[in-house]
Amino acid sequence: MLKKLEMQENKIKVIREGDFEGMKNLDSLILAHNQLSSVPANVFRHLTLLSSLELEGNNIAYVDKDAFAGLEENLQYLRLGDNNLHQISSDALRPLHRLRHLDLRSNNISAIPEDAFVGYGDSITFLNLQKNDIKVLPAMAFENLNSLETLNIQNNKLTRIPEEVMEPIMDTLRVVDIM
Repeated sequence: MLKKLEMQENKIKVIREGDFEGMKNLDSLILAHNQLSSVPANVFRHLTLLSSLELEGNNIAYVDKDAFAGLEENLQYLRLGDNNLHQISSDALRPLHRLRHLDLRSNNISAIPEDAFVGYGDSITFLNLQKNDIKVLPAMAFENLNSLETLNIQNNKLTRIPEEVMEPIMDTLRVVDIM
């Protein structure tokens, strides 16, 4: 039975609902470095055992709010770096309550919604937001990230980081990269 599917460095432009039907035992899916521009609703819904999804290095500008439906119970690693995202899709990410590793580096994200990371409390340990266009971190941005150990926010457009932003995570952080 297929556990890992690697389709990186191809010219895949579109993924659709049903494309991964019948691959219910898949644990890892790598679609990195293709030509995807969006992640549509329900495209991964049959992959309920998937724990790792790599979508970096595409041209993804849009993630549907139901893009990760079906992955709520097991997805731990999500890599969306090196794409063309302008915002964090809180509605798409929020149901992923077992997520441990979230990589959003090298996109065009300019703002972080206050509720972007609500719901990850005890799960997320690694958050990479480097090389975006983030100018301000909202006061409550990292409020509930009780297990966050690594935070990378270097190479953004931040001019200051208010103390109240970092205070909730200071006890758990081991690595902070801000310069």
